[in-house]
Amino acid sequence: MTTEQFGKASDDQIIGVFDALPDSTGSHHPRDWLLGGSEQAAQALAELAKTEPERLLKLLPRFRPGIHENPVGACLRELARNTQVDTALVAAQIVDAASRGFAGSSFRSDAASAAGSLAKRGALPEALCVLLVRWLEGFEFPTGEDEAKRPKDDEEVGAQSILFGMGSHLVEGREDALLLTALKDGLLRRTPPDVARFRSIVECYLARNPDPRGMRALTWLMPPLIVRGTQEDAQTAVRLLNDPRVLRSRDAVFLLGQMEDRLDTSTFVELALRLSTDESRWFRHAAGELLMLRRLRRPDDLVVRHLVDEIFECGERWKAPDTLVGCAHVASTAWAESDALREIANGYVTAALRSNVDIVTSAGMQVFWRADPLPRSDYTREILRAIIANPRALSTSRSGPLVDALAEHLPYAPDLVCTVAEVLVAQCGSDFGDIRTARAADAPALTEIAVTLHRMPGFREKGLALFEALLDLQVSAAAEIVLEIDRRTAKQAPRRPARRRSRQRRGQS
Repeated sequence: MTTEQFGKASDDQIIGVFDALPDSTGSHHPRDWLLGGSEQAAQALAELAKTEPERLLKLLPRFRPGIHENPVGACLRELARNTQVDTALVAAQIVDAASRGFAGSSFRSDAASAAGSLAKRGALPEALCVLLVRWLEGFEFPTGEDEAKRPKDDEEVGAQSILFGMGSHLVEGREDALLLTALKDGLLRRTPPDVARFRSIVECYLARNPDPRGMRALTWLMPPLIVRGTQEDAQTAVRLLNDPRVLRSRDAVFLLGQMEDRLDTSTFVELALRLSTDESRWFRHAAGELLMLRRLRRPDDLVVRHLVDEIFECGERWKAPDTLVGCAHVASTAWAESDALREIANGYVTAALRSNVDIVTSAGMQVFWRADPLPRSDYTREILRAIIANPRALSTSRSGPLVDALAEHLPYAPDLVCTVAEVLVAQCGSDFGDIRTARAADAPALTEIAVTLHRMPGFREKGLALFEALLDLQVSAAAEIVLEIDRRTAKQAPRRPARRRSRQRRGQS
């Protein structure tokens, strides 16, 4: 049945549907394999939570454990997502269903997901927290699972920042992860936050020696505990990260970045160095980002400062350039987004822009993507000089943000803007006239820079030369300006009066 058909059916008819499609049918109809089973019907019924939540709340107690756990779990999950439904009512339904014998794996996962949705709105009732803890303590870790998944080591590594890029992966939707997530939000949203109780739950979970997927779930859940908790909580996280199965995962990298300020130098450096020697380029890149993050936040940490400087000098123990790329990405982000950190980051960004490794210079060019607007300061002038010194940097990334920044700084640094524009046209010129490339979209702004330079005293010749270079490249924006000038010239030219024929000649004709 569809959601619309469930809406028109009576309560007795709905119960009858699931009597015919018990949980054991799974995703297959017992008589027609082309039709869905209990799972599909449960999802269709759960959609009524959006339009008829009161009806579902009254209907749920009529379902029976062991037979109707799919529809009850699905309905609770969707009811919890409906912010118009009272949190206490849904929480009470979860506890009531559990007390009546609903205890299947799919029901517990759906109920844990529902509790997680409720916890995002506020603290969870005590009865529900007690139930979730009981389920977590009874969770049996699957056997024979693969080790922690590692990120793919492909060509995209180094293309963007890890810590300031796409963000962490969501915790996997396994029952224990869902239970921990709900308890984390449900307890830490209390007034005051019940940090001690959540810490105790985490410690008990760790004591059971969870499998790699469970350990990774904890790395995703630990940051709120670190922020709200004590140094003891930080040590719990360190113990978690010291497990090699955990450290070699994406979420461990994000956890290490978030708790960096809670770790002493030796502990932090040890963990970062373990990542820097990993076989995966992704983790070597991550190590660079973590070390640069520490360098910027703690400028007085001489150990980390020495390590970062050694990375930029391409020391032998670093599997360059991956760690260097990571350092450059964080330095560029800090330069663009933090006035306080720009002084420290500036030297590293200019060093990246002068590098002869393309992915390193590309990371340095990220300052133009992230800074909006580019600050009018000596730091910006140093960045532009670094680009002039290494024209190759211009071909390692798209030119749009750079051209926009040049246009903004033209009144304040016309000499540097003019030189960078000349170098840009010399380095990537053919692309500006080729509509098949992304740089062609930046040609109108570059043409406007040339025209503005031509109007500025002291730069007329350079502006004209730049404009003529764009014409030679067949940039349409430059050609249109020339055509417009020709049209205006033609309109302004004096018209010669028509010649009048003499009377004698008219008579002869």
